[in-house]
Amino acid sequence: MKKVGLVVLSLLLAAPVLQAKDKEEDYKVVVVQGENGNYQYEQVVNVEGVSKEEMFKRAKSWIIANMKTEDNNIRFDEADLSITNTATVVMKAASGFNWAITHGLVNFKLNLMFKEGRYKIIIDNIAVQAAYADGIIETLGYDQLQRNNKPAKHIRKEVNEKLLSVATQLENAIKSGNKAKDNW
Repeated sequence: MKKVGLVVLSLLLAAPVLQAKDKEEDYKVVVVQGENGNYQYEQVVNVEGVSKEEMFKRAKSWIIANMKTEDNNIRFDEADLSITNTATVVMKAASGFNWAITHGLVNFKLNLMFKEGRYKIIIDNIAVQAAYADGIIETLGYDQLQRNNKPAKHIRKEVNEKLLSVATQLENAIKSGNKAKDNW
């Protein structure tokens, strides 16, 4: 009987440790609250040996190839060397105990500004639409995703991973000249 009691006690003591590991984030958080109170991803990227005009041209080419939509909502300002675009990426479906997200979308505004030797990327106005297995469709701003439940954690993870992926792909295209775009 003592052995059973010790096993039960050890399981009870191990439970908080197992729960703590479950809370650790396994992704890079890139969307943070800015000075204006809004949640956004912001980064200044240094690009050596490429003029601001060439960076603008490369970014424009990548955005047209990867983010152009039928409504043509991209604004290229060649005088100020800035780009503004509203884009959407698809979230992965996920499920857990007592919840399931069947599909979802992340909508955001992408802003790029270019100077000699660097560019600045700001992704803001982040909105998420998630469809749950029970038929409920929820549309939220990123600031509303601060609940501490599993669906909100999944959505935050997806938003951070997707936006980091967009920023990384764009950075690679600007630095390399998007050489692989015709390699099909």
